[in-house]
Amino acid sequence: MRLPDVLVHGASALTLLALAAPATAGGTYTIFQVKGAEDTYVWAINAGGAVAGSYIDSDGEHGFVRSPDGTISTFDPQESGLSFATGINSKGEISGVWYDCANGCIGHGYLRQPNGKIVDIDPPGSTYTEVGGINDSGTVAGSYDDAGGDEHGFIRTADGTITTFDPAGSIATGPTAINTNGDVTGVFVDGGGSNHGFLRIADGTIAIFDAGQDGLTLPLALNDQDAITGYWGNSIHGFVRSPDGTITSFDPRGT
Repeated sequence: MRLPDVLVHGASALTLLALAAPATAGGTYTIFQVKGAEDTYVWAINAGGAVAGSYIDSDGEHGFVRSPDGTISTFDPQESGLSFATGINSKGEISGVWYDCANGCIGHGYLRQPNGKIVDIDPPGSTYTEVGGINDSGTVAGSYDDAGGDEHGFIRTADGTITTFDPAGSIATGPTAINTNGDVTGVFVDGGGSNHGFLRIADGTIAIFDAGQDGLTLPLALNDQDAITGYWGNSIHGFVRSPDGTITSFDPRGT
């Protein structure tokens, strides 16, 4: 389980949902492309309307941030040539992943400050790191591989403190989002190869859930009330998990 797969599959599902659903009356859309890009992907937006994502050109995949006034700034952590942003908070801090492809395309997390300064994020002992999101406190959530190849979840606070975790029975843990409270959602794989969703409260309590019965649940986002949304199933269905644990599955009309 790798974060790019999670994001790409999640984006594909959301794209299908968007194409199938009727446009909202009165909605305003802004279409943009990073200059010189072959493809542009938006992965995150903050409350002020700034968005972060990645774009592909002839030199590879790179990160970008677009401010509400339309100004676009591009960046490459460590001049990697292969990176993307996964989150942006209200301060304009951006989380993401870059790959050292000169040494086997090893993943590293990063945190980009509004002034452009980029700090690498790698838990101690990590051989491969990916970051899934950032909250307004500057806390990020992600996953890392240890020396034995096992994948674990982690949370890094703004002061650099790192806490690692795994839901019970997990052999691979992949956080995908973190809210203002420091609660984290994501997916983990059990020993039988099934995917399950989890919600980790900031105090360390972890709740495990399944949106369907086929062993393929993928939470993608949560709000400050701990409502979670994502998709489940090989045939792809949307779901919402309410704060009390109730799960509602849905499919847009016509799908």
